[in-house]
Amino acid sequence: MAPYFSVIIPNWNGRYHLQECLDSLETLTCRDFETILVDNGSTDGSVEFVRERWPETRVVALPENVGFAAGVNRGIESSRGEFVVLLNNDTQVAPHWLKNLAAAIEENTDVWIFASRLLNYYERNVIDSAGDAFDLLRGPYKIGECARLGNFSERSFIFGACGGGGCYKRELFDRIGLFDEDFFAYFEDIDLSFRANWAGFRCLLVPDAVIYHKVGGTSDANRANRDRFDIMRRRNYIFLIVKNYPVEFQVKYFPFIFATHCLKFLANLMRGRFRVAFVTQWEIVKGLRKMFGKRQSIMAGRRITNAQMKSRCVPKHGGCGA
Repeated sequence: MAPYFSVIIPNWNGRYHLQECLDSLETLTCRDFETILVDNGSTDGSVEFVRERWPETRVVALPENVGFAAGVNRGIESSRGEFVVLLNNDTQVAPHWLKNLAAAIEENTDVWIFASRLLNYYERNVIDSAGDAFDLLRGPYKIGECARLGNFSERSFIFGACGGGGCYKRELFDRIGLFDEDFFAYFEDIDLSFRANWAGFRCLLVPDAVIYHKVGGTSDANRANRDRFDIMRRRNYIFLIVKNYPVEFQVKYFPFIFATHCLKFLANLMRGRFRVAFVTQWEIVKGLRKMFGKRQSIMAGRRITNAQMKSRCVPKHGGCGA
């Protein structure tokens, strides 16, 4: 019999996080789930460690690092649950996490996306993310980042779920497709949320579905790849605009976005980050044709108006990343 949930954990050289993450799943009060660890070609013994310590966890061992988006997609393809839940490896889940997600699902049968509330692992009275939001002028941001725990404590409809704690009905991927593997990593969850919104789906924040996130845990491990991180984030942001903005939005917002993009390019040059400055532009140019092709199918399949999409995109005011 297929489980209700498939919990998919992408991993790349994160063995030092895995014990706490997987042990916390053993404390869950809802037991109707399977756990799938997708390993992106780790060289730190992650695969052997998980197979020995948690034999009930299914391991999808990929020969190389194919990125977050492709890794998660391989996990989705191998999963059996009615709902797919993504979980970062640098997290610890609260005992009622899945139980509270299940309750929200049962009470909102017309909703296909649910967002967990991520709290800072190190400061547990501080919110890391109460889901994802999008500012049409300035881009994506985490709802409630750095706010105190009493905030964002009610269920509400939001733009989308963070890829580190999002819950998706399996049928959603049949309707709108999987995560865009051309993004490799960063903003692939925002892109999926854009496509879901255009297709008429909503995301519900479930604040009592709690995950404790070691903020910066994964990026700290990859600090040597900081240049690649900056290149992918800037490239993928432009990809988001190209793929998901209708002409009306592009005409209105792109001049500001382009001016900001040019300033970032100049700032990198002034700091001597020539590789970041020029490789970013090259990667954008290389991917533009493919993104315009994907854009055609997204725009053709829209089920909400531009005005409705605009109402779902909330300008950012303050917060950690302001």
